[in-house]
Amino acid sequence: MLKMMERYSSRLEELVAERTAQLEEEKRKTDALLYRMLPQKVADDLKRGDHVQAEAFTSVTIYFSDIVGFTGIAGESTPMQIVEFLNSLYTVFDTIIQEFDVYKVETIGDAYMVVSGIPVPNGIRHAAIIADMSLALLQAVFDFTIPHQPDRQLRIRIGLNTGPVVAGVVGNIMPRYCLFGDTVNLASRMESHGLPLKIQMSPSTYEAIAPSGVYIISERGLIEVKGKGRMHTYFLEGKVDPDAAIETETDVGSEKWKNQNPSLADLQSFTTDDALTEKLHDALMLVAKEPIKESDSGKGDYTIQSAAATQLAAATQTGKEVQQSADS
Repeated sequence: MLKMMERYSSRLEELVAERTAQLEEEKRKTDALLYRMLPQKVADDLKRGDHVQAEAFTSVTIYFSDIVGFTGIAGESTPMQIVEFLNSLYTVFDTIIQEFDVYKVETIGDAYMVVSGIPVPNGIRHAAIIADMSLALLQAVFDFTIPHQPDRQLRIRIGLNTGPVVAGVVGNIMPRYCLFGDTVNLASRMESHGLPLKIQMSPSTYEAIAPSGVYIISERGLIEVKGKGRMHTYFLEGKVDPDAAIETETDVGSEKWKNQNPSLADLQSFTTDDALTEKLHDALMLVAKEPIKESDSGKGDYTIQSAAATQLAAATQTGKEVQQSADS
């Protein structure tokens, strides 16, 4: 009888240890899921039963991006193909951003939003962190192939802005960590008023990263921003250090680009002048038809034959004159 009791006790201990291990594993999975929905600091407060107060942050940097021509892609695809496409793309994005001190706020359709500097402030580093992350994501876009349209080059617009925000948890059943304030709105405007395959920055983000001398930045100039009027904006092109440089310019020699004829709808994002849009479209259509050859430099550069280059240059000059006239 005593040996039987000992065996029973031993078996009971094994069962308890087994069930405890299972509970710990389920807790780990639950925590991992919660940390994907909310920042870890906020999630830990909620687990303790603490009320999470909305918090004001004096300076953060926000990233917005969306897919250029997504409506057209969706119109040529089945719902299942779109789900597979977005899941593939955002799986790549999610993997990349894990290497940076950032928090993914949300994805809505083809829009992707990330922030650095909250809920744990990181000093003045957030702008550089988002800049590096943006360059990495843009490089990933160049390397990405749309699963059901492999011959179509994926293009996104990226917008960055730096400033103060208020952040807090909204909702109980499906709580979300949301950002509020004009900084969010302007970051969104930087994206929507941007250009394909470009990272457009507001003056505040430019001022935050330019003094370091680490980044290659070009000035876009004055543009009309909805709700803000005319504003100077900038393009983040890459990094100065060759070892850390990330290509952000379209490689016109790439096989993927040889058959990508621009549409008039695409060019509407460049200018609202109908005549100029037509000229740009005609010039770019000629570029698309012209042979593309390696330049004499032998450095992997590519050049366009003379007729296309001449027409494109003329259209570009017209664009500059229109812009100068508008500025004056």
